[in-house]
Amino acid sequence: MITKIEYIKKHGLFENFRWNSDIKEFSNFNLIYGWNYSGKTTLSRIFRCIELEQVHIDFSNSTFELVYNNSKINTSNLNNHLFHFRVFNTDYIKENLKWEEQEANPIFILGKRDIELQGKLKNIYEDIETIKNDIQKKKSDKNGLQSSIESLLTTKARELDRIKPPYDKRKLKQSLQTIEHDIQTYKLDKADVQRLIDTIKSSKKEQISEIGIDYEIDEKAYLEILDKSVIAKTIDRLKSNPVLNTWVNSGLKFHKNKNKCEFCGQILPEGLIESYEAHFSKDYETLLNELERIIQKTKTKRIEITLPDKNRFYPQFVDEFQIIKSNLDLEIRTFNKCIKDIIALLERKHSNPFNRLSGEFKTADTLNLKKVLQSLNGIIKRHNDYDKNLSKEKKKAFEALEKHYAYEFDHDNDYYNKFSTIGNLESGIKDLEQQKEKKIKESVYEILGHVGMQDDGDKYPAELSGGMQKRAALARALITNPEIMLFDEPTTGLDPIIVNSVFNYIRSTHQQIGFTGIIVTHKIPKIFAIVQKVALLSKGVIVAAGTPDEIQQSTDPIVEYFLSGGETGNSS
Repeated sequence: MITKIEYIKKHGLFENFRWNSDIKEFSNFNLIYGWNYSGKTTLSRIFRCIELEQVHIDFSNSTFELVYNNSKINTSNLNNHLFHFRVFNTDYIKENLKWEEQEANPIFILGKRDIELQGKLKNIYEDIETIKNDIQKKKSDKNGLQSSIESLLTTKARELDRIKPPYDKRKLKQSLQTIEHDIQTYKLDKADVQRLIDTIKSSKKEQISEIGIDYEIDEKAYLEILDKSVIAKTIDRLKSNPVLNTWVNSGLKFHKNKNKCEFCGQILPEGLIESYEAHFSKDYETLLNELERIIQKTKTKRIEITLPDKNRFYPQFVDEFQIIKSNLDLEIRTFNKCIKDIIALLERKHSNPFNRLSGEFKTADTLNLKKVLQSLNGIIKRHNDYDKNLSKEKKKAFEALEKHYAYEFDHDNDYYNKFSTIGNLESGIKDLEQQKEKKIKESVYEILGHVGMQDDGDKYPAELSGGMQKRAALARALITNPEIMLFDEPTTGLDPIIVNSVFNYIRSTHQQIGFTGIIVTHKIPKIFAIVQKVALLSKGVIVAAGTPDEIQQSTDPIVEYFLSGGETGNSS
């Protein structure tokens, strides 16, 4: 509690006040009284400076120091002390009850002492305090959980921001809301995740032309030429010896109209050339020419193509393209082997046109080749379509990846359960707040009822009587349970009944709260019944101090003059 006022300088009437050894130190409940204009209100403003933690505007050059629990409060540490001061004076009333504006700062209105009322109010206050503690705990739990989730959301969002900036936790929250009711469908394996990332990061590529292959084989034409023979006077020796047949045919043109052999110089037998010419007839030559033509044409049937490089495809198509390419290579090799076999069969026919070889012909099975080629051109088309809509595809890929990351976040952090817990805590806090408001309202109307104002709870300040206004302001000051309370003329302008009510209220509240109280008044002797120490202030000087009994029994002329109302003693 306050023990003394060490000094006051340049503060209105208190030009250079110092506490001397003749003045007794303050007790727990104290009275300072004096004549009007003796400095009582000016003194109250020193305490008001401590309450507001700033020097009063009317006393900007003042300095003062109070001793409180062996600590000192002065003008240099007004905003550093830890003590709870409350001052009830005209400044306080003006600031907190605005009669002209029909409004007031939040207050409790308390009345006279009543044991039953005090008990009820004590229980209500304890309930309110319990509720406040519960609210604080739930808020702390909620804030801790929310802070943890927010931190985890930020970390997860950074992963997506590195893939496609800008991205933050706000967007991740939106995605979590989107997938909440069907979350498992958005789970992806590592390969799919990488594919989506590759798509998002891929740069634009070129269009790829579709692949065309002539894989048609005219089986009927081959069978016809292989089955075809010549009508001629054949020489069996040549017919049975394809090598000799070919050799004779090639040399025949050198011996037309000749009678000697160009190779050995011997005379050619008569009729030999004619018999050879009959063997190698015009039909024979026609068949050979046709075979040669078909052989050349068949050679062009060999499939020799260059497929696009895998790097020309977008990443998501590469693996499939590689498989198709491998299958196509196999089918092309099979097809080309078949063409090679057909050519060999035709060449055999060419070397011995008299043989019928159609029974040895085997065509190529091009069904698989056709299917694989369709698959190849299918993936090329998908690549090209994707290329045309690259921006849309990237957006689609990121949306899928974002939802997968949202799934991962819930899977790793139990997000939805924690979010539900936060919701339950918020609901609990709301319920407790409602309980607290109900308790506060209950306490207000309990008090109003005991002071006969149960019907005045909804009135504006200007609608209250002077006594009600005074009690309202006084209650406003005391309701916060201050450590130190200074009352400056708390009963001025009130009728005797209200004066008693106010003093009784101050006494009961002091007993309940236990604050250090200083009452500045000239209302005596009523005030002596509720204080422990009394000091008489005259012209800015404390002229007497002591217990109520000591003051009332004092023979000091100034004290006698004041207590008697000027009938005895001396004012100077």
